[in-house]
Amino acid sequence: MVPTGQPDTPNSPYRGIETRDGWKYVCFESRSWLQFNLNEDPYEEMNLAQLNRYRPERNRMIARLKQWVADTGDKFAIPED
Repeated sequence: MVPTGQPDTPNSPYRGIETRDGWKYVCFESRSWLQFNLNEDPYEEMNLAQLNRYRPERNRMIARLKQWVADTGDKFAIPED
């Protein structure tokens, strides 16, 4: 994504993924930002991105995003964790 310059949107590039099993993950370059279990939290009220308990799901989504970046030639720096 390219920053839009709109007043209510982030002014930093970000990438995200939503999985078929109900997880959503969004990151800035080299930094996790948002993570939600949409099956349990459909209104995205509890951000899980900084909770160690959800690290396995986060790492799975990070791996998928890294693969997408590699497949598309994107230069975005996906976080390590």
